[in-house]
Amino acid sequence: MAEVRPGRCPIVQGVPQCPPPTEIDCIKVKKVFQECKEVDVEKVIFPIEPTDPEDIEVIQCISAKVVGDVKCEIPVPGRVNVNFDVKVKAKVIKKGWDIPLEKTIHVFKTVRLSRAGERGLSCEVDIPLVTCLECFVSKFDDAHQAIEVTCCVGKLLLFKLVSEVQLLVPTYGYCPEPPECPPAPLGECPEFSPPWPPFPPQATTAGEPNGSASGTGGCCGE
Repeated sequence: MAEVRPGRCPIVQGVPQCPPPTEIDCIKVKKVFQECKEVDVEKVIFPIEPTDPEDIEVIQCISAKVVGDVKCEIPVPGRVNVNFDVKVKAKVIKKGWDIPLEKTIHVFKTVRLSRAGERGLSCEVDIPLVTCLECFVSKFDDAHQAIEVTCCVGKLLLFKLVSEVQLLVPTYGYCPEPPECPPAPLGECPEFSPPWPPFPPQATTAGEPNGSASGTGGCCGE
């Protein structure tokens, strides 16, 4: 049969037309038996020195990222826990100087998965997205001075119950040899197509004045 390469199958009348497999392979992989997702927003609070809110120009939410290990456990049947740390950085930009803010918070989440605790199943938690959304002044003292900043951190967590198994899957044999990579030159000159006629003189892109760089811009010996 013709060589089969990775990619989408041709669509004929709305139906994918994939060629028939050439063999059935036994592969060893982690199979997901049950999963769920959780999206939430964590409030991270930073105390600051009393500051006149009129002096605050903007509060930047710089970054949020997971640091250290993500620990998943099944404490009791039907429940999955996860523990991890998130480092958050922000900045209060004031008239005259900036106030850097940085804090590492501990996150604990627990969810229900009915198959948690079954023999052979272990838990995994993927955190594909952690992002700092926005920061704002969240508390004032009696003199109406800002004394607290709250940053909102969005998180996407994927809880999975998995087990290593052997599966029979239809295949097309081994992948074919990939094509050669196209060269990526470090740099090359662009095409140059000056307008015609060149009069009246056109403004250049290099900051030169209108007209010829070597003359006065006149014509016919002027």
